[in-house]
Amino acid sequence: MNFHDSILTVVSNPGTLVPLFGKNHLYILAFWSLICIAIPLMGLSFKPYHKHISILIFIFTIFQEIVDHWNRTIGAPLSLAADLPLHVCQYTLYLSTILLFKKNQNIFEFCFYMTFSGGLQAMLTPDLNNSVNALGVITFFSHHGMMILILIWAIAVNKMKLRPLSYIKSMVYLNLIAIPVSTINYFTGGNYMYLAKKPPVDNPFLIGEHPFYIIGLEAVSLVYCFGLFLIMKLMGKTKRI
Repeated sequence: MNFHDSILTVVSNPGTLVPLFGKNHLYILAFWSLICIAIPLMGLSFKPYHKHISILIFIFTIFQEIVDHWNRTIGAPLSLAADLPLHVCQYTLYLSTILLFKKNQNIFEFCFYMTFSGGLQAMLTPDLNNSVNALGVITFFSHHGMMILILIWAIAVNKMKLRPLSYIKSMVYLNLIAIPVSTINYFTGGNYMYLAKKPPVDNPFLIGEHPFYIIGLEAVSLVYCFGLFLIMKLMGKTKRI
């Protein structure tokens, strides 16, 4: 099975369509890198059309989410255990669309750290187990690609910056969200936010088994987000207190 077959053909292991850092994976990364550079550059070059471009980004974001959820029904009916929008990248994408129309500092900071940690990691080490076919693989990457695009748009076009200690506040928000999500996992048998079991991906930051990988990931994520803050500071994209 490959991308030359029907994109709706159900496959038992969608991950074989995009081997880690194989040809297809590198093509996808190159494509979304180009998109995430070109569209913000268009926004900077055609300032009178900011609103129009923002609307188009929003429409495409919603469209690809509708296509993704429709496509999931090809493999099996939607379920409470797998199809609620409770993974970090899912609710981060939905929140980030607000930034296309309104500058909200708290939403920007939370989405920034979640996007350039979880979203970027998902692009580099994708978990395609919830995809049912090639279309599911396409929407997986479009979902995370749109996360990155919207945040680059917020930084480059809307000139949004991070506040000091924003990485700590964002981690606190994430842990507060994890409480109700863990409860939902318990009652549905789901693995939202990968709180119930370790995601099946080749990621050096996932150390140990449940629940120890969560503790390790918390520590690594805090250091990682601090590193993101330092990069933004060096780029002059942070605010003073």
